Amino acid sequence: MTVWFSTSMRFAEYTDDTTFFRYRTSVYLLRAADHEAARVRAVEIGREQERTYRNAEGALFRTALVGVDTLDMLGDLEDGVEVAHWPGEEIEPPVAWGHEFHPEDDSEFYTTL
Repeated sequence: MTVWFSTSMRFAEYTDDTTFFRYRTSVYLLRAADHEAARVRAVEIGREQERTYRNAEGALFRTALVGVDTLDMLGDLEDGVEVAHWPGEEIEPPVAWGHEFHPEDDSEFYTTL
């Protein structure tokens, strides 16, 4: 029997000409029998995301797995369960207090990101 796990992984993204470097975090859901099997699977998933390619400026761009930051057993999941969220940066309000958001309207989706 397997159960659900959530794992967050840190990746390094950088170029060989040293003009670009950043870390990014990704969260994945996976099924495994226990924590050890989940850890092995998490590393496998992370390694599958590694890439090296030449970018538009001609530099080699690399995505490399730095490590697994978290590995949490979730057990059985219910439909619609929240598995992660990040508070955004505090900014000046871009809309008035009474603004009505319309998430069901696709035309507004990308303007809010």
